[in-house]
Amino acid sequence: MYTIFILLSAIALIQRSTTVPLPQAPLSQSTNMKQQVDETTVSFLRHQARLAKLADCLENQDDEFTLIQQEEEIAIISILRDTQRTNDIAGYIGVSESDGKSVITVAFSSTRGMKDWIMNLNLLDTKPYVDRQVELCEGVQSNWSLIPSGARIHKGFYKAFEAVAEQIEDVLRGFKMLRGCDEVERVLGVGGVRFVGRSLGGAIASIASVYFANLLKPSILVELISFGSPRFANPTFASWMGHNSLIQSYRVVNPCDLLAHVPPRSRVYQHIPVEYFVDDTSSEDITYKCLSVNKGDEMLESPVCSNAVSWFKLGFNSHNYFRVEDCPSECPDENGGVKILVNARGVMIFAASNTDKYDQAKRMLLAVQVPTYHLFVVSDAEITIAFDGSLNVIPRLLR
Repeated sequence: MYTIFILLSAIALIQRSTTVPLPQAPLSQSTNMKQQVDETTVSFLRHQARLAKLADCLENQDDEFTLIQQEEEIAIISILRDTQRTNDIAGYIGVSESDGKSVITVAFSSTRGMKDWIMNLNLLDTKPYVDRQVELCEGVQSNWSLIPSGARIHKGFYKAFEAVAEQIEDVLRGFKMLRGCDEVERVLGVGGVRFVGRSLGGAIASIASVYFANLLKPSILVELISFGSPRFANPTFASWMGHNSLIQSYRVVNPCDLLAHVPPRSRVYQHIPVEYFVDDTSSEDITYKCLSVNKGDEMLESPVCSNAVSWFKLGFNSHNYFRVEDCPSECPDENGGVKILVNARGVMIFAASNTDKYDQAKRMLLAVQVPTYHLFVVSDAEITIAFDGSLNVIPRLLR
């Protein structure tokens, strides 16, 4: 199946490509473009790979609130649904703790079945976002006037993003994170929003990160972490995204991952910055940051990292990032369906799947005499409560 996808991608792109040769990075600019990153960055990327893998582990379930035990805890507060995707699941939205602040993670699942392959093979391109007029908060409207007129992206991946965009908007609006909403950072200690995904999920995460970077408050950090993402943007869009200071981007690539090289590089499709090149042959996961090359207004792909690998060495065995293979186990539900997440600042989040669970959580709050808490209604059936409290409250909650 992978072979069919690659062959059809190449045939379609050859038919659509222009006679103008793709610009190559000048060799004079190629020196010092490959910089080894520190262990802190490697550890961060390794953990994000586990969160991306988790999006492929979800089953179609009624209870949308689970607490997953990994290196850090993440509370899944919403499952992204899309009937175009395998198992009708496109990913999840979760809350975790990072550097003493709460971080929203939006993770997208990779290719898992025939429905996803049909989406992959929709190789037409489209101009993104401009037809989406979104009411943010307090009457503030989205504005796409700054997107370049020639920006185009993969239509199949864009349709996959559009199918879940409104679900993500509803959650972020519920947390008062969109432009025009009342401030909530002082309550939740929100540190940012991360978009993660592997393969197909990496492409969708990339498209989503640009979209929401323009909808979220400027004070909220937007991070993109993709693993083995296929090319999805034309050079105009890729360069525009690369110059977008609102997004901190990590495009992670293993040396011989064939899927990261399709569709072939051309005037139709090009990778976005910034590439992080992982030596998956070493147990230390030595990783390099590979700088793009500026040529006029264009940001060209780095010539010294994954593009320096011969096509004859590419395959599918290199698509497993940081050796993340197994799905994580779910923590036991110790509170009758009410999930608890605590970060280092003592900010706690309750997640309840229906009003009965919410009432149970509220009774627990009253029982331990928590002074303040805040209610966010994500949808009619999904309720999240966040409140400021002390860590010594936790033993009483768990009795």
